[in-house]
Amino acid sequence: MGPALALVLALLGGGALAWLARREHRAVAAARAALLDDCRAVLDTARLTLAPDGFPRLDGTIGSRAVRLELIPDSLTLRRLPQLWLAVTISTRRVPRPAFALLTRATGAEFFAATHRLALRLDPPAGLPAEILARGAARRAQALLDRAGAPLRALFADPRIKEVAALPGALRVVRQAAEGRRGDYLLLRQCVFGDTPVAAATLLALHDALVGLEDALAAEPAPTDKDEVRP
Repeated sequence: MGPALALVLALLGGGALAWLARREHRAVAAARAALLDDCRAVLDTARLTLAPDGFPRLDGTIGSRAVRLELIPDSLTLRRLPQLWLAVTISTRRVPRPAFALLTRATGAEFFAATHRLALRLDPPAGLPAEILARGAARRAQALLDRAGAPLRALFADPRIKEVAALPGALRVVRQAAEGRRGDYLLLRQCVFGDTPVAAATLLALHDALVGLEDALAAEPAPTDKDEVRP
């Protein structure tokens, strides 16, 4: 085989590999963009946008509440495979209450976590796992945390829950959506999460849990002996 023919064959082979790579990239991008499609049916006025990394963000409403879903890829995990996090945020009434957040299995590398941006260390409500880190914007947040013990215990009973945050005008929960494929990450250092979509039932369950948390925060605190009116 002459050098000219060898060059032609090499170019053809390279072109075929490039075409296969582009086709694979398009297939991965399409599957990634569709991960929240199942949730669109339960949202009113649903609007889907794509982040620069191709992961979708979905905005809409459930009843009168604004709801946002985001998918956050995380390859900064230590001694673990990359994680894909689902963040669900619902709007709430803007009431004058200090922000607080709880984060489980904290490593300090959770760039997406509101907990790390709050200055004061708080005590988690009784019955929550010992490894939970609780922080707030003011000492008054401790009373709110104590009041919200029941819905927080229900949320963190799911081991896939990573963070719960009460922010100005919003409540947010972060939950594991998928884990990176071991082979792709160990061999190629690629974060491939597969194409398992987020189920509408998952969105509704997280939405209802956040509504329960809001109800607990809005409830009047139980009276103490000091609060009781004596005749």
